[in-house]
Amino acid sequence: KQAASFTASSGSFNFIAGCTTRESADKKYKSLVKLYHPDNMDGDTSALQEINAHPIYTLKALRSQSAISPDRVILVGGPSQCLQARLAQAFDLPVLIPAHANVANAVGAALTRPTASLEVYADSGRRQLRAPRLDHTESLERASTLETVKKRALSLLADHLAANGMQDVQVEVLEADLFATLDDYGTSSRDMRVTCQAVPGIVGTLRHADCAL
Repeated sequence: KQAASFTASSGSFNFIAGCTTRESADKKYKSLVKLYHPDNMDGDTSALQEINAHPIYTLKALRSQSAISPDRVILVGGPSQCLQARLAQAFDLPVLIPAHANVANAVGAALTRPTASLEVYADSGRRQLRAPRLDHTESLERASTLETVKKRALSLLADHLAANGMQDVQVEVLEADLFATLDDYGTSSRDMRVTCQAVPGIVGTLRHADCAL
């Protein structure tokens, strides 16, 4: 567990520390989830929640980049004017403030799809499917496959969004893993994990020429 660098008291978890490629980040992610899964004897629910608290699409972007070299800073938000000069000096880069920067975050929130993700855990041996974020547990057919769990995960997320007033939101599977296991009696089962999310994207446009940078 030493490689995880998790400190429960501070709530900090450096998930991709030392990872320079997407493949290495994926491998580390899967190993940590398997290590800290609450179904394990030495599992750590708080650590697993910290791993899964990161926005999925943001992690995917980080894992696909080994180096980032910005050539400018775009600043939005109420304090933009106050921070412009200091940030330009600190970063040694031009700091640009677009028109209507003080309401840019609100406009962005209004024009983008809702952000939502869900992790589902299924154990064919225990015949149980869980979605901890929804505090949901249901029975699972022993013959269930990874495809079955993927479909159920998408359905649970779509139903959750609809119940919160977000109808017809497109959802997708991001990660789907299956681990074959044997219990103490030699009985085989499947430990499956599916992560899905509402597809990020823009649902509208702002038609004001002076809003462009």
